[in-house]
Amino acid sequence: MTNQPFIPPIHPGEILKEVFLDSMGVSQRAFARSIDVPANRVNEIVRGKRNITGDTAIRFGLVLGTSPEMRLRLQAQYELEKARDESDPDLGKKIKPVVV
Repeated sequence: MTNQPFIPPIHPGEILKEVFLDSMGVSQRAFARSIDVPANRVNEIVRGKRNITGDTAIRFGLVLGTSPEMRLRLQAQYELEKARDESDPDLGKKIKPVVV
């Protein structure tokens, strides 16, 4: 095992903020209006407090020209990395295969 520094997973909301909103000069409120959702939904996603759902991924895709699948993959990747980081290091020893 290598001693690599811990790099926390990046929530897809952070990517939305940095790559799209900030670089295009679009406020969270204006973006929320453009995708017809409450501003607090976008704010919670940007702050990593809310996951991107299928509905939200479709809305993002329509406005940003990206695929909803890409948004959902980013969310799934984030959740998996976070689960790995938070999981019990001895989990592999505790899991027993089911014999059928």
